[in-house]
Amino acid sequence: MRLGLVGSIVTVTADRLTGWSVSAQQLPAVVQAQRFELVDTDGTVRGVFGLADSGPKLALVDPSGQVRVGLDQTVEGTYEIQ
Repeated sequence: MRLGLVGSIVTVTADRLTGWSVSAQQLPAVVQAQRFELVDTDGTVRGVFGLADSGPKLALVDPSGQVRVGLDQTVEGTYEIQ
């Protein structure tokens, strides 16, 4: 069975945080949201995958809140790296 990126992250996170082993059969087939946030142990947002007005957006953020890498869809439908 092939796990997607989110499934792999959920598996690794659940295993590390709880000490429990999570099998692929226990994961939902689809996870839906308008925004996902990656937070560090202090609760600081370090990454975002979500929707902006122009389309999908991915941002990786340093500890001070500065976006260091971004991938955005433009209003024309192309993508740009920031």
